[in-house]
Amino acid sequence: MAFLDKHQLTEIRTNSDQKAEQHLSHVYGATLGPALYRSCARVWGTGPAVTSARLSNTKELVKAAWLLRDSIAGVLIRKEGLSFLPIYLSSEALAYKLCGKSDFWISFNEIKGELKSLLQHP
Repeated sequence: MAFLDKHQLTEIRTNSDQKAEQHLSHVYGATLGPALYRSCARVWGTGPAVTSARLSNTKELVKAAWLLRDSIAGVLIRKEGLSFLPIYLSSEALAYKLCGKSDFWISFNEIKGELKSLLQHP
């Protein structure tokens, strides 16, 4: 039985990240998609599959919230049965207090920082 070495694992992770970013570029646009992916994966501590799935399944909610980005700190996505409920919040601290086990917080400050970084180093 063969195991993957460190280099192979890194290569697989890099390829998975690139594919997730590419997918989300099609969903959210060429700059917002990768920024969303990178910031959410970092904040949530999730891999490419989970991050990409969450952002794909809630794309309409996230896009609607993003339009309010100058007025809110982000959106808390609460899972209610088989659907999702967006909660627009003006405070990140409040988001972490309200966030349940199956909920996830999308921080617009994190995304804006990632967008700035992407635009400086494309």
